[in-house]
Amino acid sequence: MSKPPRPGGSLTVETDLDLSIGDAQVDVRSTGDRLFLNFPSLRALSEAKRGLPPTGIEAVSGLVTAFDLTMEVRARDRTIFVIEPGAPAGPLSRWVGSSPVQLRALGLLAVVAKEIESGIRVIRTLLH
Repeated sequence: MSKPPRPGGSLTVETDLDLSIGDAQVDVRSTGDRLFLNFPSLRALSEAKRGLPPTGIEAVSGLVTAFDLTMEVRARDRTIFVIEPGAPAGPLSRWVGSSPVQLRALGLLAVVAKEIESGIRVIRTLLH
C-alpha cells in the first residue's frame, strides 16, 4: 500500500467562503497565495479557537507552511495574527507564546478600540 504524497511546494487558492468554526462564523477570502480569515469580532475569534482541537493552531500552521501560503487572521477588518512560511514570529509573539504565529500588536489594539467603540454605541442606544 503506497503512502499519500507529502505536501510541499506552492499552492494557489482562489476562494470566497463563509465557514463555521465551532459557534463562530468566519469569512474566508484569498488572493492566490494569501488567505484572509475575517471574524466579525474578537468574541467570534475566541469561539472559533474553542472549536478547534488542542493542536489545531499547530496543524493549521503546518499546512499553511507546507503549501507556502500566508494566512492572515483578522477581526473587524484588522489583521491580528499572521502565519507566514519562513517569517520569524518576533519577540512579542515569543513573549506571549503564540510562536510560530506572528502577533500584530497594532492590529490587536485597533480591534480592541473598535470593540470598545461598539460597546459604547450600544450603551448610548440603550440609554437614549
